[in-house]
Amino acid sequence: MNIYIVKGGQQLGPYTIDQVNAEASAGRVTSDDLAWVEGWSNWQPLLTLRGFTPSSPPPVPTTSYPPLPPLQTSIPIPTQQSSNREELLRLFVGTNYGYYAKMWKPEEQPLEPLWTPPSDPKDSWNWAALFLGPTWMAYRKMYVYSLMFIAAAVVVAICAQAFDSRLFSAVISFAIAGLCGYQGNHWYKLHAEKKLREIAPSGASDEAVRLRLVKEGGTNKGAAAAVFAVALLLFSSLGTTSFSPSPTKDEWLSKVPNSRSVRITKQVICNKSELFSAVGSPVKTQSVGDSVYLYWRCSDGEIQLDCSAMPYNGADMIVGKINDY
Repeated sequence: MNIYIVKGGQQLGPYTIDQVNAEASAGRVTSDDLAWVEGWSNWQPLLTLRGFTPSSPPPVPTTSYPPLPPLQTSIPIPTQQSSNREELLRLFVGTNYGYYAKMWKPEEQPLEPLWTPPSDPKDSWNWAALFLGPTWMAYRKMYVYSLMFIAAAVVVAICAQAFDSRLFSAVISFAIAGLCGYQGNHWYKLHAEKKLREIAPSGASDEAVRLRLVKEGGTNKGAAAAVFAVALLLFSSLGTTSFSPSPTKDEWLSKVPNSRSVRITKQVICNKSELFSAVGSPVKTQSVGDSVYLYWRCSDGEIQLDCSAMPYNGADMIVGKINDY
């Protein structure tokens, strides 16, 4: 560090800090002399230079200062507001407040972001949120969160059906469940804090506020049961169409009524409703002139049933032959 000094109207230097201290010891510079180093915007007294050791202590300032105010014998500690807030949270959470108070302890202030890495993952993990997800959210009256995750799960199921990928569905579903378990306590804290700001913005805890907190907080077993039932029904219906493995052509033929004759002649002669009940509805129906072609998708190809032997539309019976097998 190069140091420049102004002495008697002349600029001296550059010096190192050791050289400046030697000059001060020799009495050739004083702490009142101006100095400048790279990075400073103005010349400043040597006394402000880091590492400078004056040869004698600076003069005692003569400026008089007003006397200090008398020391307070007691300093008020604002514990009332924090204890009142805790009481309001206790009223809102209701059942199992002790668990959530322990989980929220590292968070001294309300947190706004939807995502925040917990300070200690094991202390913030919520097993109910992991395994029950939207059901747990509905139980805790987090209805918006519950609907969001149900919608996300439906989108995942539809995408898995479109791409015919059970692995895709499993990976995304496990990721969503893990996210719920990892951030569930934090999301519930955000929900509780938001409700407190809406219901008791000033922190007041009169009887009307307390009753409203109890009413809008706590748990809702009916909502949890309804969400669980809807999710079960929804995903069971999606699952039967999305993830039922496609049969092979031989398996498809084995399900057709009178399958022995079908294997020999590749002819289908059976009741239409019985056929559809056995092998499912065709994925595609194509009319070409007087002929009607029915298609089924199999894991090893496609079944094409040519129903030109007799009218198809309006008929109770299907008479056709299998092509390209």
